[in-house]
Amino acid sequence: GAAPKSRDVVELGPETTEKFALYTLSISHESLLAIIGGLLQQGVSMEAIYLDLLGPTARRLGEFWNDDQVSFADVTIALGRLQQVVRELSLHDPVDEGFVSNGRAALFAPAPGEQHTFGLVIIEEFFRRSGWRTWTELSGAITEIVGAVQAHRFDVFGMTASSDERLDQIAPMIMSIRRASRNRDISVM
Repeated sequence: GAAPKSRDVVELGPETTEKFALYTLSISHESLLAIIGGLLQQGVSMEAIYLDLLGPTARRLGEFWNDDQVSFADVTIALGRLQQVVRELSLHDPVDEGFVSNGRAALFAPAPGEQHTFGLVIIEEFFRRSGWRTWTELSGAITEIVGAVQAHRFDVFGMTASSDERLDQIAPMIMSIRRASRNRDISVM
């Protein structure tokens, strides 16, 4: 057979996101992985899976909840399935063959009280794929984060926040993290 034309590559648009978001509410993570496997076989890149499918799917699930289409429990379970999908993809990612660490380390955490952590999982995965050693402190507790930067040398500390509601708490946290860090030149994002 002839090689597929570039226009034959599956488009990961809103329609695909909508379908995949509905699937996350009802089918196992193994079935979700099978769907992703099919997309990869059709020429969709791993980067597109993360950025154009999994990220938008998590946002869409949040919209379902905001619009009272599903319960908070349903969304939590679906996001858990998505996180499991990311973990499985990272275990079987061909990037690992000939993988070269760049020697740098990054620590990620959600802002205090932040409930949205799926984006953090995606960010950590991109750093890992680029050769970084990564850690995530999902509790967002300042004592845990300070303990981590005292115990290990990190080049980057990244914190995620879905709104600017708690910015007044974040600035003093960053100052504490910088003071406690083994690396006095730690970058913060």
